[in-house]
Amino acid sequence: MPGEFFVRPVADATCTTVAVGGDVDTYTSPELVRALDEVVRAGASEVVVDVAEVTFIDSSGLAALIGGAKQARSHGASLKVTRADASVRRLFEIAGLNEILGVEPD
Repeated sequence: MPGEFFVRPVADATCTTVAVGGDVDTYTSPELVRALDEVVRAGASEVVVDVAEVTFIDSSGLAALIGGAKQARSHGASLKVTRADASVRRLFEIAGLNEILGVEPD
C-alpha cells in the first residue's frame, strides 16, 4: 500500500543504515525518533538514513531527522540522509537542511 510507513535499521561493520518508507508525519515520526535513538545509543559511529521509499514527509518528520542528527553528533557520530527523491530533496533544500542532514546528492 503506498504511503505505508516502515523503519528498518540494519547494522554492518562500517555503519548503521535506517531505511525509512511511506509517510513520515505526526503519527509515524515518533517511531523514526525511537529507531534513530536506539542506533545512536547502541554505539553506531555512522548512521545512514535511506529515504528512497519515503512518499511524504512533514515538519514532524523533518524534526525527527534534525533531532537524530543532533543526537548523533552529541554522541560523536554522524548522520546523513541518502537516496532522497527529487521532491524530498527539494523539501530539504527549501528548509535549508541539506548540510545539517548531510543530504547526499543522487
